[in-house]
Amino acid sequence: MLSDCIDTVELRVLASGNKRRRTRVDASSLVREFERLAAIIAGDSGNSGEPSVGLTIDVRFDNGSEGLPCVDIKLDGQLNLACQRCLRPYGFPVNLESRLTILSSDAQSSQIAEPFDSVVMTTEGLNLATVIEDEILSALPMAPIHESIAECTGIGDARYETKNESGKPNRPFANLASIMDAVGKDRLD
Repeated sequence: MLSDCIDTVELRVLASGNKRRRTRVDASSLVREFERLAAIIAGDSGNSGEPSVGLTIDVRFDNGSEGLPCVDIKLDGQLNLACQRCLRPYGFPVNLESRLTILSSDAQSSQIAEPFDSVVMTTEGLNLATVIEDEILSALPMAPIHESIAECTGIGDARYETKNESGKPNRPFANLASIMDAVGKDRLD
């Protein structure tokens, strides 16, 4: 259901008052369908290198107060993201609830109440997987990091230093101050 586009007729059936449809999906295996999300998910800390996703998606269709179809999306679980300090995976909790009014054109946006978000169907229909992926991506932090620096492993470890041919640690900026001083003196002369 997530990978198929939902056309206007099917959407009307899904959202109709007598046949409301609720779908619960374990998205652990669907991360490959979410291409943009898969690109930022960190691999397991195990040997497999496979992305780790523990995410459940609950989708419900109904009609909103304006008579337009709506979709309620509830996401619960955890995604492994790469910490921007230590570059190691860490579990980021995802708990998100969204109610989106589904519009067939931008012109319909004047018909909905202000507090609701909306999504406009394309000519192919509503791609639910793209909508869900957009909601997940909007909930993620811009720069994911562990909550405390103590959780970051490997920062400052000697084993991560690069060494030159003589076996001494490579410190490319060690002589920068003397170079800057020499350049400054030349300009004064």
